[in-house]
Amino acid sequence: VSVINPVAAQAAPIGLGLVAVSGDLLDLQVGLGQFSGPVDVYFAIFAPAISPGVLILTPTGFSTSVIAPWISGTTGDLFVVLLQDFPVSPLPAGMYTFYLLVTPAGSLSSYYLWQTSFTVS
Repeated sequence: VSVINPVAAQAAPIGLGLVAVSGDLLDLQVGLGQFSGPVDVYFAIFAPAISPGVLILTPTGFSTSVIAPWISGTTGDLFVVLLQDFPVSPLPAGMYTFYLLVTPAGSLSSYYLWQTSFTVS
């Protein structure tokens, strides 16, 4: 479950659903509170069992070669469901790690970075 928290160090903006507690369904969600100015949001997945490289979500889909914001120039209050009730049992065994990066719009000079993962046995 995603938790929106205005204190970045206490936030848990990537939700995994039941798979986070050893369930068999993935509900992948991103939730971000309000920011004081425009930010760019990046989302990526590292799943070596599926792809040797990091998969970066862009506005047009996933890429292994383009590093671009998924969402540009937002001030927050986002809640996006990326997957719902997705069964993980058919996935190849391995670790699946999700990254969320938020930067000032148009700049990589500072950032917040969160990560979470689950393992399929």
